Amino acid sequence: MEREQRAHLAHDVRFDFQRLAITEDQIVLYDLPSKTSKASDRRAPHIRRMVEAEAMPATVLRELVRARIKELLPAQALHAARVAEESERDLVERLAGFAQEVQS
Repeated sequence: MEREQRAHLAHDVRFDFQRLAITEDQIVLYDLPSKTSKASDRRAPHIRRMVEAEAMPATVLRELVRARIKELLPAQALHAARVAEESERDLVERLAGFAQEVQS
């Protein structure tokens, strides 16, 4: 997967690939179904059984990604973004109210 992603990026783009889901521990924890690898699949001949990403519940995948993003963000970045979003939403609501008053 990492090789496929890098093929679409310029060589000077920094890209760190980190596996967040479908780890051995998660396969056991969530009792994820596996299937035997196809003999014709040459991408990873050492792998005998596979688990598809779709086997992981979407809610778990979202939380894994959300948690990792929070770990990577600078302290208070998410809070600042939420405050800005709330302020912008309030402004849009006030403008919409003003536009309705003008039309009335």
